[in-house]
Amino acid sequence: MSQLRDRNFQNLINFSINEHVELLAEKIGAKCLVSSEVSRLANDKLKLKQFLEKSGLPTVDGVYTSDPAIIALYFSKEDHYFFKDPHSVSGYGFWSNYNNTLEQILSEYNGHDIIIERVIEKESSPSIQFLIYEEFGVKHACIFGFTDQILE
Repeated sequence: MSQLRDRNFQNLINFSINEHVELLAEKIGAKCLVSSEVSRLANDKLKLKQFLEKSGLPTVDGVYTSDPAIIALYFSKEDHYFFKDPHSVSGYGFWSNYNNTLEQILSEYNGHDIIIERVIEKESSPSIQFLIYEEFGVKHACIFGFTDQILE
């Protein structure tokens, strides 16, 4: 901890839903630029899907539900479906009716809402990741990553 303090970090950026980064920032006297709460809200796939639907914007075919019977119905379809925890990230919290058992999915989602979407085969989606922050009253934007997500 003293080595981190000695480095005199002014800011830490929290890229995950993890309050430990905020605690670390506090302990070393730095400012946490993105709170775990902001990360949690930004990564909430259920709220995003609901917003897109309410706004009349396109979404991937599917539903969100907490009903085990509806989950079982989609699991038994021949089409390939993803079953996603609303806070899933980097492959964690994703299940598939091609790669998992129904029992695995039902035991993992714990009765909470789950998003069920048809897999789009062989499509890609470029993603630019950026940070917008304010320092000394001036807003800044910083691009920090590019990814291309391919579902195959």
